[in-house]
Amino acid sequence: MGQEWWSRSCKINTTNPCHPAPTSLTFHRCKSLKVRNLTVVNSQKMHIAFTRCMRVVVSRLNVSAPSSSPNTDGIHISATKGIEISHSDVKTGDDCISIVRNSSQVWIRNFSCGPGHGISIGSLGKSKAWEKIENVNVYMELILRTRKMG
Repeated sequence: MGQEWWSRSCKINTTNPCHPAPTSLTFHRCKSLKVRNLTVVNSQKMHIAFTRCMRVVVSRLNVSAPSSSPNTDGIHISATKGIEISHSDVKTGDDCISIVRNSSQVWIRNFSCGPGHGISIGSLGKSKAWEKIENVNVYMELILRTRKMG
């Protein structure tokens, strides 16, 4: 469970070294992927990640972790093109959805977020290389008790 990792996080205790923690579930280089009726609870770090995927449909996803859990993004999207997320609920201690490097054609609708940091578009500039994120669409989203928007 994530609690063991969270207590050792450098975000909780700055004297601790920052070690990478595992992501609960990663979809890498998938095409025409459908993810439905999935629940992920108390991940050590990110709950679900989509990296270098194309044509992804996500629906009826439930993700939860305490608001105090560090770096527990609900859904992380990286270098992915054509992803639709709908009818889902994410409650975490970090970003409900994070969208980073070279992702495009992102549709988020009928989505509930909070607590957490809302939807984050970025972390751009960390690698000092040109990266883009484009065509992000958000419809009918409910954001509750979030601490940041970016």
